[in-house]
Amino acid sequence: MLDEIIKQAQEDLLSREKARDEAYSRARKARTLSKQAILLLHSGEVAKAEANIAEAKKLLGEINEYTGVYPEIAVYDAVSAARQEYSEAAILYGLNNGTGYPSPEMLGISSTDYIMGLADVPGELRRQTLDLLRKGELENTAS
Repeated sequence: MLDEIIKQAQEDLLSREKARDEAYSRARKARTLSKQAILLLHSGEVAKAEANIAEAKKLLGEINEYTGVYPEIAVYDAVSAARQEYSEAAILYGLNNGTGYPSPEMLGISSTDYIMGLADVPGELRRQTLDLLRKGELENTAS
């Protein structure tokens, strides 16, 4: 009987560890793609930024499959940081293309992760404005 309990516990722990590793891998990739999207937006490569944001969203959606089985994965720092970075990139993209602020629901993330990403957007807008001023593109700073 004890052997069965230990065997079941071992299987559960291995499954949990695999889910965590898969979620971490996707979170790292999503965060990297989101950071790259922000840099691409700054350099005017909007189509590439949009593709990165879409891929990050897909990866974050895949993490939800693991959080359904192991809810604690949803609050891991790496997962939360990836969602925040994705939020920042998606908001900046929306502001840059004139569609405005996407909602947390549209992005598929919690309002907390959304707000944390939103808090970083002013710095990115400042950076864009300064880059435009340096280039002498004053007419683009009002948008």
